[in-house]
Amino acid sequence: MIRRSKEEIRAFSKVLDLYHREEYAKTLDELLVFAKINKSCTHIAHTMRGHIFLFELKNLEAAENELRQALEIRPSAKKASYYLFTVLLEQGRIKEAIDEGKRFHALRKDSFPSDDELLRDYRQQVNALSSLSPSELENIRHKYLTYDSTVLDETEP
Repeated sequence: MIRRSKEEIRAFSKVLDLYHREEYAKTLDELLVFAKINKSCTHIAHTMRGHIFLFELKNLEAAENELRQALEIRPSAKKASYYLFTVLLEQGRIKEAIDEGKRFHALRKDSFPSDDELLRDYRQQVNALSSLSPSELENIRHKYLTYDSTVLDETEP
């Protein structure tokens, strides 16, 4: 059992409280405080900051920076790798996303059952992207970056 100091527990509780109140700027600051208190969790703080930048603030550049920092500290950080894959896809950087996807798959395959739904979906995405030619990848990238999700094509389900 890992023992945590009261200071660590208070700092992380504050992070969670701010996040749940959707005070993301303050949450980002408090994650840095938490990382200073518990240096062994610095990669977790960067991963959580990457999560906030990616999913809550939609700042892909900042998300990428945080996630790369997390992976520099702990190359085996699965969530950081998966989130970085997501960032790279969102940016249309398909080849880099494929490389990160393969790395994530290698990290995950030893720790989760092979029939895990997320892993299956993820493998399908990486395999589909890996089999495409450079021109097909560029075409998908262009469509992805110019897609307007508010307009639905009648031919699509």
